[in-house]
Amino acid sequence: MPGMIHTHDKMIESRILTGQIKNVLYDVSAVTAGGQPVYEVAYAGNKYVRNTANVLQKTAERVRARVSNIQTLKAGDCYRIENHVYHEAIVPDDAVTATIVCMHSPSPGPIKVIGLDGYPEHLEFQRIERRAAEYMGFV
Repeated sequence: MPGMIHTHDKMIESRILTGQIKNVLYDVSAVTAGGQPVYEVAYAGNKYVRNTANVLQKTAERVRARVSNIQTLKAGDCYRIENHVYHEAIVPDDAVTATIVCMHSPSPGPIKVIGLDGYPEHLEFQRIERRAAEYMGFV
């Protein structure tokens, strides 16, 4: 399911090492009709261990997201995202981008993803891991 707008349960501080990224922040409001479904994120184990399944569970919540800020960042730039703020990171299709991220100051509450209608109530997947050298042109 494409669902790029999401939150984190930790403060995010990131530096762009190479390439570029657009960090888009959203104001999100609950709606009773229309909008998009919200999924809550859980993990089947330690989310930082390879091959841990990501689990998305659809909630009864529906929301409408509105762009509140767009930051276009390039190599050397830094950005920060507060806990539980909806955002989307957009990388150009024709670019290689690498960042280093520090996640700290956890706060209670679920991690959320704004989904799309027509997908199952329960989704499970594993993230694909790649070595940086595959994208950076060196070994």
